[in-house]
Amino acid sequence: MIGRSLSFIAALAGFCMLPGSGNARDYGQWEGTDPETRAWFRNLKQPDHPLVSCCGDADAYFADEYEIREGRVFARITDSRGNNVPVGTMVEVPPHKVNRDPNITGHIVIFLGGPPKDPFVYCYVPGSGT
Repeated sequence: MIGRSLSFIAALAGFCMLPGSGNARDYGQWEGTDPETRAWFRNLKQPDHPLVSCCGDADAYFADEYEIREGRVFARITDSRGNNVPVGTMVEVPPHKVNRDPNITGHIVIFLGGPPKDPFVYCYVPGSGT
C-alpha cells in the first residue's frame, strides 16, 4: 500500500513538473507578480500529498466567492486574467484539498487541472477568515 501511494505521489509530482502538462497556461497574467508571491505559489503543497506541489501559478485561479451547501464548499471562479475556466464556474472543493498555509495574495486561490468544464482541484487556499 505504501509503495502504491509513493508511486502515485511521484507520478503526480512528475505530471506537475512536465512542460505543457495538463491545462497549465501562462498568458502573461503573472508577469507583474512580485518575487515573494511567485515563490509562495511555487512552494505550496497539496495538503493530502505534502510532497507534491499545488502545481504553480499557471494553474491558479482567484475564487473570491464561495458557498457552503450542506456542509460542502463550492468555490466560484472570479478570475478573468485569461484563464481557461470561465468566470462564474462553481467547483466543489474536497475537504482534503484545503491548504491552511498562510495566504499572502489577498485572494482565495484554487489550483485546478483537467478540462475547463469539469476541472479537478489540486489545492484550495482560503483567504483570511475563510
